[in-house]
Amino acid sequence: MIRRLIFGTAAACAAFFIAVDATAAIAQDGEHEERGVRSPCGSDKLLQGLTQFFAYKWKAKWVDLGPGPTARWVKYHELPADQVDVVRVFRSQHQPQVAVVTARRWENYLDGELLVSVLCIMPAPDGALVRAYDPEELESIIAEPGSDA
Repeated sequence: MIRRLIFGTAAACAAFFIAVDATAAIAQDGEHEERGVRSPCGSDKLLQGLTQFFAYKWKAKWVDLGPGPTARWVKYHELPADQVDVVRVFRSQHQPQVAVVTARRWENYLDGELLVSVLCIMPAPDGALVRAYDPEELESIIAEPGSDA
């Protein structure tokens, strides 16, 4: 009898703690979703995150184009020039093509002081976040007119 009482109490306690643990885990998952990182760019459009991913996954090196090549890139793709702040080119020895990302800067101020400044990826008209090119093709797009690119 005592043995049944002890086992019954132990089983009830185990069931209680398992249920509490499972409930807490579900509540915690919801809490993490609510507190998730919110970005003005959206969850997958932060240039910093994509840059880190390419560096990790493909060991890619990157460079931001200067004003002249950026202007030619914008003109070639018929993008609004006043919205493009960065054109970033990624190159990896593991990939035959280069990846190109266009981004705009989003800033937030508090009492006239810059509080947050992030680069947001501008998707292509087809929705792609990244465009891939053969290096020669990219060079022909961003080369200065009249050069031998």
